[in-house]
Amino acid sequence: MTRILQLQLCFLLAAAAPACPAHAGLQLIPTPWKVDWGQSRLEIAAPCLVLAAEPDSPAALDAADLIGKLAGVSPEVSKREDRLANFRSVIVLSDRRGLDVSGQAASGIPVGFRWRGIGSEGYVLKTLRRGETTIVLIAANSPAGTFYGVQTLKQLVHRRKGRAFVPECSIVDRPAFNVRGIKGLWWREEQYQEMMTWLPRQKLNFFMFCYSMYPETFSEWRRPFSAQQLSAMKRVVDYCTPRYVKVCLSINPSITAKPTLVYSSERDLDTLVAKLKSAYDIGIRSFALCLDDIALELQNEEDKAAFKNFGEAQAHFVNALLCRLESVDPTIELIFCPTTYTTASVSGPAAEEYIRTIGERLPPRVKVFWTGPVVCSPSITDLDADKFGGWIRRNPFIWDNYPVNDYCPNRLYLGAVKNRSPKLHEHVSGWISNPMMQSEASKIPLATIADYLWNPEAYDPRRSFEAAIRNVGGSSAWKDLRMAAELYSDFLGEPANLPSASNLSPGDVESSARRLESMAKRLAGYPELRRLNADLQPILSSRISAVIRRLMAVKPKEWTAEGVSFVGDELSGGAVDVYGSNYRGLSGCNWVYAKSTGLHEMSAKFLMSKASAPHGLYVLTIEGQDDDFESKCEIRISLNGRTIYQGPSGFPDAKWATREFELPAEHFVKAANVLRIENIHATGQQGMPPWFMVRKVELKTASYLGK
Repeated sequence: MTRILQLQLCFLLAAAAPACPAHAGLQLIPTPWKVDWGQSRLEIAAPCLVLAAEPDSPAALDAADLIGKLAGVSPEVSKREDRLANFRSVIVLSDRRGLDVSGQAASGIPVGFRWRGIGSEGYVLKTLRRGETTIVLIAANSPAGTFYGVQTLKQLVHRRKGRAFVPECSIVDRPAFNVRGIKGLWWREEQYQEMMTWLPRQKLNFFMFCYSMYPETFSEWRRPFSAQQLSAMKRVVDYCTPRYVKVCLSINPSITAKPTLVYSSERDLDTLVAKLKSAYDIGIRSFALCLDDIALELQNEEDKAAFKNFGEAQAHFVNALLCRLESVDPTIELIFCPTTYTTASVSGPAAEEYIRTIGERLPPRVKVFWTGPVVCSPSITDLDADKFGGWIRRNPFIWDNYPVNDYCPNRLYLGAVKNRSPKLHEHVSGWISNPMMQSEASKIPLATIADYLWNPEAYDPRRSFEAAIRNVGGSSAWKDLRMAAELYSDFLGEPANLPSASNLSPGDVESSARRLESMAKRLAGYPELRRLNADLQPILSSRISAVIRRLMAVKPKEWTAEGVSFVGDELSGGAVDVYGSNYRGLSGCNWVYAKSTGLHEMSAKFLMSKASAPHGLYVLTIEGQDDDFESKCEIRISLNGRTIYQGPSGFPDAKWATREFELPAEHFVKAANVLRIENIHATGQQGMPPWFMVRKVELKTASYLGK
């Protein structure tokens, strides 16, 4: 019996030991399916051997790098098992192919063997001591499983008084979701490269280039990729592929292209195939055709003459594209994002006919994206997935728009993902999350998403948030990072998790303000968080200033000889606590959305004393802007319940302007006054039009203004 086989039998026969302090403080993320902790802390000391069937594999190199950094020794990496007795620490990496020694397949796990229940990406990990030797055994059914086992080992090994240790433990682990990934945004190349080194460590296995990354993947899609663009994408592919991350290229040939894609055009089909073929030649094997966020109707006369309806036209093009791609490689993956990609968008006969046509006419091997009930879905259940799946005749591929913030880039989402069913992996074909524009800050919520995708039944948002903070912040900075992240830890639709002055004394308010400012200063001083601070600090400083203003605003403002004025984020209510107060580089903003969102009104209080008793005419000046939708947002402005103005906002789209409203003295009272601004649309989605934004509000007497 070989030494490796003996080690495996020891692993299989070892009894689970009771929990003990050896693993105290460890928070593994993603959470393994089953962990039995032993009683001992095992030292990893020199000389050390990493024994692997492929010594130059990413798993073996990662294990060697880990030992080199934490144990301070340079381990030998080999596939020769005959020298095991010469080492104090041995890490054995074995998959079902076994360790072929001198042409013999007698060692390792025999060919054809399967560890029950762990699938193709699962692994088993055992740490034990035999005599004077610390042994770490990682066994799997595939190289990917072995690689994921090493990622867990990285979290287990820790330093204590200058020495490296690993807790005694037995782990059996496997992922729930088969496809676990993210998409990119219009990041710089260095941001892409940094994210690629991070993804495999979270056991994520799918990455999709955003179609807005280059003009050549949306507005100028008919133009070939440049050599520089192909080279940049190839660097990502070359890093990801050996680490079991599939790279997908997405393209949207209609969203801003002029002319848009012509579904009946052989020329357009040839152009797109040639483009995707150039990506195939650099190693990309997965492609996503995205036709989201376009009109649900045919746009040109050629297509109107060739097809009965919109769904038929798109299905024809997707099938033609798939046929051409399969002639290049029958294993190529094609994913489709339909124009109605939410459950809510399938409203009315035309939309339902469209999505049913897509489901009926696309072959089963084409996966179909779905963002959930709405664009940014606060919850996704099994029933939600099954409903959309019924229309498309397959399990949908989730495109989860969390923590994306491209619609409010100065608002961070750092909280854990929530309200996703623990059995959702049985109802969908895959999952990608849409990150923030801030790639480094995105790692905090993305780590919780990776945790959920790996083990949804054990997923706990609060525990995952804490583990993600430690994962990203490291051993020294995590407490300050947690304090900062708490300011942005609310999930979609939740009220902001911000300090409140309502139950604080003036002394406590001042102390809370000082703590926030000190935290931001300390956080900026951690050199290991340089990239993260580049994302956090500009936005964090604005959020802290807004929080401090609110903490200090315990009492309503007093009317003075100059009147009274408010910055937008001093108005209570609105969406400032959800999206923050920054908008395109300007601070102090607040929003109101439709009534159905609960974020439809904001108000300001001020006091008028007897000395400033109302008389004469007053002028209300509002600096604001309307949303970017064609129609104007309907608003109501009132003072103490009396309407000052109701109707279309009258403010320009995406441009700040001021409007003045005159109001008589009888609108005021010699006490507390309440000015209220409301969005009076009944229905709408949070983060979407119709919305109205305010940056400044002033109330003054007409005489003071010289009117």
